[in-house]
Amino acid sequence: MNLTKTLLVYKKELLDILRDRRTLMSMIIAPLLLFPVLILGVGALTASQIQKMEEKHYTVFVYGGEQAPRIVNALNGVETLDVEPFEDTEILRRLVQDGDVPAALIVPEGGLYEEGDAPKVTLLLNEGKERSEMVAGKIKNALRDLREEIALERVESLGGVEATLNPFEIEEENTATDEQMAGMILGTLIPYMLILIAMTGGLYPAIDLTAGEKERATIETILVTPVSRLDIVIGKFLTVMTASLLSGIISLFSMAIVFGVGMTTLLGNAENALDLSINPLSIVLGVAMIIPLTALFAAVLMTICIFAKSSREAQSYVTPLMFVIIIPAMMSMMPGFEPSAAQAWIPVMNVSLVMKQVLSGTMNWGLIGTTIGSTLLYAAAGIFVTTRVFQREEVLFKV
Repeated sequence: MNLTKTLLVYKKELLDILRDRRTLMSMIIAPLLLFPVLILGVGALTASQIQKMEEKHYTVFVYGGEQAPRIVNALNGVETLDVEPFEDTEILRRLVQDGDVPAALIVPEGGLYEEGDAPKVTLLLNEGKERSEMVAGKIKNALRDLREEIALERVESLGGVEATLNPFEIEEENTATDEQMAGMILGTLIPYMLILIAMTGGLYPAIDLTAGEKERATIETILVTPVSRLDIVIGKFLTVMTASLLSGIISLFSMAIVFGVGMTTLLGNAENALDLSINPLSIVLGVAMIIPLTALFAAVLMTICIFAKSSREAQSYVTPLMFVIIIPAMMSMMPGFEPSAAQAWIPVMNVSLVMKQVLSGTMNWGLIGTTIGSTLLYAAAGIFVTTRVFQREEVLFKV
């Protein structure tokens, strides 16, 4: 391989993809804008919508409320609930089922009598409706407070004390550091999105530099130049890898800024707000793991796309690959998954799981080294296959 000629091919291909608006969108613009819009925009919209739902007044129908005035009074004590009587339980169930009424209450005959078994107050809700779940939660909180109040009254009437109901208290103490708590949140989302962005960033350049050149009939031009095919394929490979790596790095720094600065703004600088800033060492290790992964992506994408006759055909070839990547990339979002020595050898999954661990502040250098080393090994194998494919005339000139 001639390094000078390889770099010339690399420079030429890199300039070509930088002139392509579609490539720039997927490689630079999307990572810069995607995360602020998705995380901050959607987060702010969701928080605003939840607040509106919390502040809105809802009508709650109660059947048999005259037999239990304390229940009615407890519900009337909730600022956003308006209690109304209702006389037909079947119609009431239908109204809740259809979503016309968020929630309702059915008081049994006799109300809250003190003798015999405890009466069962029925709360009607529709778990398929978010509004119903929220209103039912307010009703349950009010009834829970009333139940404790009545129980305390009955205990005191028998000469007991409040401690009879609560013989001991449970106090939880969270020993996790702020970095570990932030890592638990960041580690579930960042590896998954980072891997997909890196994959997408190299997708269009790989298609354009292989099937695209075959479609435009320009691949013959570069093949007749005094440059070996090895130099050509390595130059193209480095171009695709650069696009993929640049997308990954931009998305990583974008997420670091969004979580470190933007989330503070979204949470209103609350005193108990969790610090979601990313440790600089975690960023460095994330880049170290994503470099060999982008090399693997570049090799696989080029190998697949060179078999296509056109850009459209290449897109249909790589679409199934996206699903193959998504499944192991999602491992960071699965609860209970911890990286092991064996999983450190599984491509894509190893980066997802180990990066999640790194973001939580756990630096298992053995797993980190195995992950980087195994991914480098797979990338080298991918490059070897790519160079072999580019030596085949029937593949290069398949039209």
